[in-house]
Amino acid sequence: VYKRQQPLLIKTGVVLSGSAFMLSSPEKVNAENAEFYFDSGNDKQNPGYYYGAIADFNKAIQIDPNSPENFEGRGKLYFKQAKYGAAKNDFTNAITLMKADSLIVKPDPLDQFPLMSFSLFERRGQANFKFGQYEEARMDFSKVLELSELAEPSILSEIYSFNEIDILESRGYANLKCGYFKEAIDELNIAVSIFPNDFEVNYFLGLAIYSARNFNEAEQFYSKSLLIDQKSVAAMHGLAMTYDQIEKWDKSDELYTKLIALNDRDAQAYNNFAYSLVERDEDLEYALTLAEKAIQISPDVSAYLDTIGWIYYKLSEFEKAKDFIAQALIYDDSSAVILEHYGDVLILSLIHI
Repeated sequence: VYKRQQPLLIKTGVVLSGSAFMLSSPEKVNAENAEFYFDSGNDKQNPGYYYGAIADFNKAIQIDPNSPENFEGRGKLYFKQAKYGAAKNDFTNAITLMKADSLIVKPDPLDQFPLMSFSLFERRGQANFKFGQYEEARMDFSKVLELSELAEPSILSEIYSFNEIDILESRGYANLKCGYFKEAIDELNIAVSIFPNDFEVNYFLGLAIYSARNFNEAEQFYSKSLLIDQKSVAAMHGLAMTYDQIEKWDKSDELYTKLIALNDRDAQAYNNFAYSLVERDEDLEYALTLAEKAIQISPDVSAYLDTIGWIYYKLSEFEKAKDFIAQALIYDDSSAVILEHYGDVLILSLIHI
């Protein structure tokens, strides 16, 4: 049989229960009505029902704006719809109502661990992360870490039963995006010790270590990620760049060639292959062909404009070199490499007037 919600006669303050009428206070009816819409919203947490679910949570919030659960419920739906800004706002409202920041003290007893606060900081961290607000995501994930350190192992095991890898990956990547390479490596090393065969953990750890310029170690994790997912273009790119840095050029050339064969519109592969060749002063004419292809596909990328300009510099075509590198500076005037190239070109251009 179907379980139906009991009908509520809100305007009169009367609740129908079985075959008898019971008088209820307006406060009780209001609370029950908010709960009705909260339950209804939760029942519709499937694609195709999101708008109806959000409408239910809107009503629940209108009736009871002091319930953190109502804001968390709607925030979860916004997150599922990729409305990360709206999700973040709802999680923030829930955190404020929970006074969750004040709960980051050692619970007494430990079985009173503030599980909802943990969940809210995690959810807001994920929303900030998806929204591109990496510094704020870092702060939220730090709260998650603070709370997790208060929990007994049995509680922590239950909390992490479904989301530990998401937290560790996101926290590590947020640190990486903010330039905190050591912190990112620390987080991702924990993740890889728990999930050694996870592609994203190995890939992001390779990226973090590469960003810290420890190229030999980065090779290990990029290689592992590519072993896990042999079709990953991102892993091929990362490993090829790493091979360049450690001068395993036969391997980098092989990967760039493979990337171009897989996708003849991969401008990054054309460019990086070209830059690798020009940096080692090898086959400059072929490097120029590759760089021209990259520019043809993506004409407004500063790195690609700098590469072709640098090739012309090595070919002693200084005016062309100056023109392309000057264009590169229009799109990125903060790159030390491009500025150095432009300075070198200007000096030789003046000498050869």
